Amino acid sequence: MDALGKFCDHLIRRHRIVLVAWALLAAICAPFALRLVDHCKFTFEPVKGTQTYEAQAVFMREFPENVNQDVELILISCESCSQIAREHFAARAVQQLRSLCSSLDTRHPDTLHNWTDHLQFLSSAPARLGVPSPFLSASNRTMLFQLSWTVGPKQHEVIGMLSEVRQKVHDLQNEAPSGFSIRLAGQLALFTDTLTSTRQDIEKKDIVVMPFALLVLASRVGSLRLMLIPICCLICSLSSALGLFLPFAVYVVDISPLAPSTMVFLGIALAIDYSLFMLTRYMEEAESGASTELALKSTMRQSGHVVMISASVLIICYVGVLFYPSGGIATIGLGASLTVFLCALSNLTLTPALTTALPSLFGAENLRLRASRRSQSSCGRRCNCRGSGKCWPRVAKVVTKQPGVYLIPIVCLAFLLPACAVLLHYHESFANTLTFPGKSDTSLAYHQLISEFPAGKLSPQYVIIPASGNETVRSDEYFNFSCHIANSLLQELSGDPFYLKASDFLSPALLPSSAGGSGATVQCLNWRSNVTDALHPFGPLTAERLLELPGDIGETYREQWQKLVSSRTGEHSSILMLTVPFDPFSDTLWPFVLAARHALEGATADLDRDDASSSSVLLFGTLTVVFDIVQVTYRRLPYIVCGTVLCVFSLIAYAFRAALAPVKMLITVVVPLAAVFGVAVWVYQFGAFNWLPGGPGNNPFTSPPGGGFYWAAPVFTCTIIIGLALDYDVFLFARVVELRKKGYSNPAAVRGGLTLTGPTITAAGLIMAIAFGGLLLSDVPSNNQIGFVMAFGVLMDTFVIRTCLVPSVLTLAASLNYWPQQMPEPGPLEVEMLQHSEPLEPALH
Repeated sequence: MDALGKFCDHLIRRHRIVLVAWALLAAICAPFALRLVDHCKFTFEPVKGTQTYEAQAVFMREFPENVNQDVELILISCESCSQIAREHFAARAVQQLRSLCSSLDTRHPDTLHNWTDHLQFLSSAPARLGVPSPFLSASNRTMLFQLSWTVGPKQHEVIGMLSEVRQKVHDLQNEAPSGFSIRLAGQLALFTDTLTSTRQDIEKKDIVVMPFALLVLASRVGSLRLMLIPICCLICSLSSALGLFLPFAVYVVDISPLAPSTMVFLGIALAIDYSLFMLTRYMEEAESGASTELALKSTMRQSGHVVMISASVLIICYVGVLFYPSGGIATIGLGASLTVFLCALSNLTLTPALTTALPSLFGAENLRLRASRRSQSSCGRRCNCRGSGKCWPRVAKVVTKQPGVYLIPIVCLAFLLPACAVLLHYHESFANTLTFPGKSDTSLAYHQLISEFPAGKLSPQYVIIPASGNETVRSDEYFNFSCHIANSLLQELSGDPFYLKASDFLSPALLPSSAGGSGATVQCLNWRSNVTDALHPFGPLTAERLLELPGDIGETYREQWQKLVSSRTGEHSSILMLTVPFDPFSDTLWPFVLAARHALEGATADLDRDDASSSSVLLFGTLTVVFDIVQVTYRRLPYIVCGTVLCVFSLIAYAFRAALAPVKMLITVVVPLAAVFGVAVWVYQFGAFNWLPGGPGNNPFTSPPGGGFYWAAPVFTCTIIIGLALDYDVFLFARVVELRKKGYSNPAAVRGGLTLTGPTITAAGLIMAIAFGGLLLSDVPSNNQIGFVMAFGVLMDTFVIRTCLVPSVLTLAASLNYWPQQMPEPGPLEVEMLQHSEPLEPALH
């Protein structure tokens, strides 16, 4: 703390340098701040060491065009039409979309892979064979225009191309006759909608949140002049955080769209909270008669010390997020850590610098004069807006004296434990609909798509099948092995809840479905052998002959071969493609990947191949990437939480020289935070508030359709909510330690600490809850859930943990609070030692 006093001296003497440095940093960063949203990335990177990581390495070598491939679909619908393909407007729309794609391909070579549609399919060989069109719905009222491109490092280029496609779809919709609708659906389109929603959250919804947070601060500080300090801190810290994070997003890491939103809401909360801690202590010191310099030094030693501990705790918690395997979650932690650091730094430096630079506005003498005038006014005599009045001393007595010291924790636990029990029924949701705006046109198109077409069209799954040794795929042995793989998968995945059919499989070892009969079972081919058996019923119709066979079936097979056999490495592997009939980002994700991998393991174990190639048969696709990320995340979660808690509690113990104080804090944190997640599960998984007006998609407290509690929400918030819960406990404990060192008994110090910090912590908790409550205004359901957990967790800490549990626990077993420090014996006249704090006196007895 003496070091903080010396640091304050340097800030006071060099206040002009501090102000100029912050002004320059904010001015340089501000123009780049909002550009951060534009550099969020659309990627699903597998975790190193997983099966998907190995599969992607093979894909990068054998089928690079299938890695980071994005499929976008345009739905052309007509509710009043009997056959959409016969409509003149549909044909005209398709022709314009073809012309646009041709133009895009000319201007952006090697980016747009292909584009196709129902009308083009009608003139193809599969259509002449009687294969049903994959681009026409069963009702004949919706047809698809499909295009695909590789995102990867060309994301900005592809997003620009997508913008042109989106504009063309918008123009066609404006030209469409009554009854027609033209919509765009696809992963990248949904991602760009999320970016748009994020930008709106930052640009518009913060305007709603920020005034309420500043209003709470103003009601506590009671000085419009002093409000200029937190506003300056907020502007400097937030613009600097967003601007400095931009180079990381451009050159170092792929950031999540949630990162900018989290940084903004966290920046608002902490910049104002830390200003509240600093200014209330500065006003307390100034009104007690200290000069401006002494008041600033005391503020820095006490509140500055607490701000540093708080920021360190939160940074440790956010750094813990970096150890999750998902790059998206990790970047949220990285951006949030930077935001916390700059919020603390701005308050610790700008508060002394601004106060010294503008003594006529913020000087101690002016504050004392204003306080004197206020106390002489009728309002001042009736109430002290910054004091604690009679409320907090009474609360302090109830929670620290018998029987309240025993009864209140029991009552709290009686209410919290049922909520904890709900957490036992937690079931994660993988629904993709939870991660993009629910009311956007693209979202509506996505729901229409999965209701009328196989939902897996946007994200096909692949099985990589290598050839044995140095052989190629052109052998009967390879074809038999591939057919065995396909039959094993169909047998495992044809039942509930997957319902895969033979027509959902595509492989060079399988006959095109139109030539193979009903499609109830996969129809396997030999490569060269003319043997007819149950597995290969076609006799002389072999793959070798089909590749040279004229006519429609030969042309169809050659297209299939070119698509599925690797030509880059001499045809040493092929892929079996699955178009799953269920939504690949629904809760069917987990059982599907488990069942498919189990089938592959069983199929490769059944055959005795003479090398290790059978073990290289791997499932690959966005499904498996997400599955492995979730699996590794859950495996690491206990270690990350335990490591974070250990680091945080070690820091608290070192900062207060009290080894067992963190243990007592842990007791007060575990059950309430488990209750927070239990309530979140009750709300979003069980739909506790679905009866509220507005319904899913319009009310942030309702369980969204197609999903419940998103799997990443508790993972991301788990360590963070621990840090936030400890934040205000640290502030309370710091004042208790301060009073105890001054000679107060432990019960008196606890009551005095709660009385003096009660109004400030309550205001800070409300500010934090309001800031994170801004996420509830987001159109993205997963953001709503994260906002609810964070805001409700802060309120739980403010009004339950800090107010009831912590004071009671600190009162019991008092010797454990400060060990191994030796505290002074309580003085007989301890009440007189703080006579300048009148609200404290009733709380000391």
